[in-house]
Amino acid sequence: MVLLWIFIGIIALLIIITIAGYNTLVVKRNRTRNAWHQIDVQLRRRCDFKIFLDKLRKIVVL
Repeated sequence: MVLLWIFIGIIALLIIITIAGYNTLVVKRNRTRNAWHQIDVQLRRRCDFKIFLDKLRKIVVL
């Protein structure tokens, strides 16, 4: 009977470790995606700013 409880405890511990490991991977994936999206936003802002500067330059020159 004791061996059964030990076996159940080991199985439960393995399940908990697996779930925790999966959740860690999901968190890291979400952080990575968020970081890449932030880079994308910064690049779009930079591109929009360059377009704005070109338009402003054309207005000032005229």
